Amino acid sequence: IEDDSIDCIVTTPPYWRRRNQATEGIKATSQEDFLDELKVVMSQAWRVLKPQGSLWLNLGDDTTDGLVQCIPWRLVLDMIDNQGWHLVNEVIWNKIKTSPQGSQDHLRKVHESMFHMVKSEEFYYNDEELRHTYALIFYNENRSRSTADKRHRQSGGTQGIIPSDVWTIATQHSGTTRYRVAPDMLYRLPIVATCPRNGIVLDPYCGNGTACRIAYELDRHSIGIDINAEFIRQARSSIEQKPLSLF
Repeated sequence: IEDDSIDCIVTTPPYWRRRNQATEGIKATSQEDFLDELKVVMSQAWRVLKPQGSLWLNLGDDTTDGLVQCIPWRLVLDMIDNQGWHLVNEVIWNKIKTSPQGSQDHLRKVHESMFHMVKSEEFYYNDEELRHTYALIFYNENRSRSTADKRHRQSGGTQGIIPSDVWTIATQHSGTTRYRVAPDMLYRLPIVATCPRNGIVLDPYCGNGTACRIAYELDRHSIGIDINAEFIRQARSSIEQKPLSLF
């Protein structure tokens, strides 16, 4: 991929220690090697991203012997310190519910972090389209709103709701062997906010192509990369089933 050619990167790398080694691209046998592999990919993300582009990185954490390992923050801080990235926001993805967790010495975890990172302080950001999409997702389909929610909506005026940095989005089930599939809305919001129409979205861990499909639906181009040929086939198939509106 050419230098400075991608408008927006949205990606969800595999979990550390919770992945199918036969189908995932990360083969590290230690946490340090896992982070090192991700750092290499993020350095390539820096290379191909346009100066005004954005990276949205959703990365799950790991718990060892009941202790949180802070893997996402270890990676993000290294990217800031050693690769030149700037952190715009840490978005908390509230997944609402997760699989049962049997531990009795710490709280049940129902969130992950999504980091919005940029190369330059002068980055593309479509606040109007983001507000409109955010309103449709979180408010228009929910008729029962609290008083606080109503005041929050009014604060956005005619432009729509001022988005918060906590996104409540339920997880999606997958019909494939992949461990998980990030929900559509986790990709839709970053793309409408930071990729212009006809821009290019990249997902270097694309799986069955959710980011590419959402980009297509939003009149953006996309590039998806995955080591699993079956996932690539499924991704192509999901896009080919949609009416041609872009090419």
